[in-house]
Amino acid sequence: MNPLSDLTASPVLYKLGDKTWELSPLTKSDLGDLLRFAQFHSYYTLKKLGDIPADLLRAELKECSAKRVSLEDQSFQDGIATLEGIVEVVFLSLRHRHKDVTREQVDAFSFVDLGKMNEVIILLSSIYNGDDDDVKKNQLQVLRDSYCQTATN
Repeated sequence: MNPLSDLTASPVLYKLGDKTWELSPLTKSDLGDLLRFAQFHSYYTLKKLGDIPADLLRAELKECSAKRVSLEDQSFQDGIATLEGIVEVVFLSLRHRHKDVTREQVDAFSFVDLGKMNEVIILLSSIYNGDDDDVKKNQLQVLRDSYCQTATN
């Protein structure tokens, strides 16, 4: 990793498959998107299963809409420590420099090599974009801790 990337918020190059990707630091907006992902994770999981009664889906959506999730909540950590969470974090990073990347593409990467995806997450969580916000530094540490725990389980 280029040490200047910590100061300039420049992307980090990472080869995955036959392409070199530019991983950008996560922004405050990205962290907000991750919170929404964690907030509605159980609803989307049920929806993906298919053949779930509509009233059960509505009830789950209502429950998810009512809860508030913070970066320190176990539900946030549980949500992003899933394969879907890993895909979401990598997608959020890539979309800054690769406008045409889709979640489906990132999801396909994860099936190639989950170990590589965890490596990407740990790399991403170590990139600091240069603003002097201690809260953001702490949030990135939460991401790193969650993925390190997932990678060792």
